Amino acid sequence: MICNKTISLRIFTWVIFPGLLLLSLIAASASADDKIGLDLEWRPITGVKKAPPPARGEKVETFTVNGVSFKMARIPAGEFMMGSPSGELGRDSDEKRHRVRISKSFFLGETEVTQGLWRTVMGSNPSSFKNCGNNCPVEQVSWKDCQEFIRKLNRLVSGGGFRLPTEAEWEYAARAGSNSAFANGGISETGCGHDRKLDAMGWYCGNSGKKTHPVGGKKPNAWGLYDMHGNVYEWCQDWKGNYPSGSVTDPTGPSSGSDRVLRGGSWDYYAGYCRSALRNGDGPDYRGRRFGFRLARF
Repeated sequence: MICNKTISLRIFTWVIFPGLLLLSLIAASASADDKIGLDLEWRPITGVKKAPPPARGEKVETFTVNGVSFKMARIPAGEFMMGSPSGELGRDSDEKRHRVRISKSFFLGETEVTQGLWRTVMGSNPSSFKNCGNNCPVEQVSWKDCQEFIRKLNRLVSGGGFRLPTEAEWEYAARAGSNSAFANGGISETGCGHDRKLDAMGWYCGNSGKKTHPVGGKKPNAWGLYDMHGNVYEWCQDWKGNYPSGSVTDPTGPSSGSDRVLRGGSWDYYAGYCRSALRNGDGPDYRGRRFGFRLARF
């Protein structure tokens, strides 16, 4: 009898109890999974300190085409709130805030593509402000013109890979970690008077003298990018459409549309139109003397 009790106790200790414990753990895990499955919003891991962004000049690539050089700065992977808060001065209704994750680093032109680079790749200069010089941004180019330029550039540079940035990449890079209207702070003026924040970083109707200016003439943002606010509007790769309702990773915009995205404001727009969150767009065939672009590359 004692032997049978001993055997029963061993069976419970070695077989039944571990089995019950395993079933309990599986049930708890399933319950947790059910709760997680209801939460569709992407969230970062908490309690982990983010790596600091690269210091200006830490990682810059230089390319030269027929004697004309241009630089691209590495933009770190990360996440940000795309769009603008409801109280931002000059805000438009299509700037709904949502979390965006940029899953891998990429390179973005330190400046807008210049007239000199365009001429050496394309053999001509379409710009209205030709007198501004080779170091001024090329303008009066359509989205389709930019695609043709990129195709030719990719044949001229070993490794190629050049492209337009997505709208999300553009805003992420323009903000450089900032949540304010401009990369260096908020906005105090919506008309064509001088806005002290924008005066330091870009050319707009309050300080441009109604023309473009050489690239890199204002202060860069924290990631070493110049003229993200003003000078010329910059074409992005995306079709223009409504933002998604929830968090997204590496968005590329809608699959079709009538207008391609333009970002950054220009030399003849007021400060509110040069904000990091401001969205604009036009048909991919349209050429305007306010429209230029900058290059992206993985």
